[in-house]
Amino acid sequence: MEILLKDGVKYFPYVYKNENELENMVFEHHKEIFGEDAILLSKYVITTPSGIGAVPDAFVLSIKQKKWFIVEVELSKHSLYQHIVPQVTKFYNAIKNPSTKTRLARIFHREIDQDPRKNVLFELENIRSEKYKFISEIIEEEPTTVIIIDEKVEELDEICSILPFNSYIIVFKTFHRINKDLCDHIHFISPLIGIPSGVIQPIKLKHTNESLSNFIEISGDSQSTKHVGKEKYPGRHDEILRFFNKGVLPMEYTVRKKYDYLQICLYKGYYPLHYEWRYFKDKISAAIHFEFPDYNKNQALANEFYKKFYKEIEKSTGISPVLAGEKKKSVRMVRKIENWTEEDAKWAAKTMEKLISITKKWVLEKMRN
Repeated sequence: MEILLKDGVKYFPYVYKNENELENMVFEHHKEIFGEDAILLSKYVITTPSGIGAVPDAFVLSIKQKKWFIVEVELSKHSLYQHIVPQVTKFYNAIKNPSTKTRLARIFHREIDQDPRKNVLFELENIRSEKYKFISEIIEEEPTTVIIIDEKVEELDEICSILPFNSYIIVFKTFHRINKDLCDHIHFISPLIGIPSGVIQPIKLKHTNESLSNFIEISGDSQSTKHVGKEKYPGRHDEILRFFNKGVLPMEYTVRKKYDYLQICLYKGYYPLHYEWRYFKDKISAAIHFEFPDYNKNQALANEFYKKFYKEIEKSTGISPVLAGEKKKSVRMVRKIENWTEEDAKWAAKTMEKLISITKKWVLEKMRN
């Protein structure tokens, strides 16, 4: 169980009464999640061409990003596969219908026009007379699905990999003092937007009856979460990370430990585009992976990456990168090994440092787009 400590006072995980309670808390803090320019819009039925209706938990417009989001709020104890996949598939089929987009643009425009607090956000960006046109242009683009959940569970990664839209997972937890209900509480949020360094003071989440390797530490300078499971080659994960300089990473990132590979995501919860070490019996690779549901997008991004960075990566690492994979693409550098040694771990760490240093600006731009 996680315990949050603040000024010596213990805060314990709050169990939401139902999904509606979580939803209300999420919407209350939507600007902390999506940004100060975000506009939370009401639920509306969207209909597939065959007439099947679906109701997202919310829509969000981001004025500065010129993006829109379909929001699903879920409790981790529910059957996520049975709910999320069919629901988002219905959203996708409905959005493909041009009349749905036209209708949503009109509804959003009317709701915004009637709310002075939402209107002022457009005025701050000098958008007045062409507000409807601006909204329509955003709606013409494909939305992003944002799944907000009280606990990150492993099946979510599998779900996101098969969803028709690009998808983000956002964890929203609440901690409270015992016998105080919600009179005194703290929310833990993994926001969609970055948080400037120094805004959040260091907080430690302590796990009872667990080893130090499973502690999570969150601060304004870095955010990392380690998911520890059974390892095919015990010790390799930690040995590589011991030599890896995390200074090359941005403020927010995730390190995921898996059976026979170790991933680094430059934005926590964003897995379709990530860096990865993978182990084999006689070799190890340091790579960047493209694992979007749209296989054509993976192909296009991998080709663009390969052409743009091939010479610079080869010059910096002394290794020629290889374009690999069919549906899920990767650009990787490979080292043959006989018996795993400290030198192999150092090679893996330093090669990845160089790869990230050279390419992270491009990667972050692709995430934002």
